[in-house]
Amino acid sequence: MLTTPDWAKIVDDICRDKGVSQRQLARASGLGRSTIRRILVYGGTPRVDDLDRILNVLGYELDVHPVLRGRRPCP
Repeated sequence: MLTTPDWAKIVDDICRDKGVSQRQLARASGLGRSTIRRILVYGGTPRVDDLDRILNVLGYELDVHPVLRGRRPCP
């Protein structure tokens, strides 16, 4: 499971590779620059929908898979 700093590093690395600034990311995702900065610079916990929007702008998608590890899934 990834922690918040892991997400921040992943998104920051993708932005650097693609040459996307925080300002461009904010504009393209429809999120405020303060939200982008909170996640990338200060390691704030992103909301799932915000993270999904950010990743989509960068050409990625957030995917969820069940992890059972010997337990029954919730009905």
